Amino acid sequence: MKGSDFLKAYKGWVYACVNAISEEVATVGLRLQQLRDGRWVDLDNHIALQLLRQVNSFMSSSDLMLATQAYLELEGNAFWYLPRGSITSKPAEIWVLDPTRVLIVKSQKEFIGGYVYKNEAGQNVPLVPQEILHFKRFNPLNRYRGIGTVAAAALAIDIDAFSAQWNKNFFYNAAVPSAVLETEGILSEDQYNKIQAKWDS
Repeated sequence: MKGSDFLKAYKGWVYACVNAISEEVATVGLRLQQLRDGRWVDLDNHIALQLLRQVNSFMSSSDLMLATQAYLELEGNAFWYLPRGSITSKPAEIWVLDPTRVLIVKSQKEFIGGYVYKNEAGQNVPLVPQEILHFKRFNPLNRYRGIGTVAAAALAIDIDAFSAQWNKNFFYNAAVPSAVLETEGILSEDQYNKIQAKWDS
């Protein structure tokens, strides 16, 4: 499994597990606090809270959190695209990107020089680091990209999927094994009947 295979695994028991975790994360209430005179005080009105409450015209806050957690479980990475507003330079919306379409541009000086997103039309869209918020699971083999739960369990998922497909094909064929018994000699009627009885049993 690699790349989009992790996202395609989002079915069966993988779907049930990932969805249960993601739905639970989506119910967590977010609070924004500021340290004032040595105490943490809740802020009710702040641009960051407004953005998280009004994510974009197609997603709610819970949709955002569910998608983010699901991508983390499936692929190990979640990317938020934060386009800037026309009046202010602060983020105006949050869009969750398909992590399998995001390329991280490495930099010797800045560690990450930017990102390239391949959109649905197949075009490469360059993005600066300030436009992307990258969430990732720890990956001991790659400092730039995380590793998801599905990647870690890929062999078990593959075995389960292949077994299910084999069973489906078996029953699709009316549970009749595709085989031919041959002999170089000539069978008597008694021998034939014995072989047929054993095969049927």
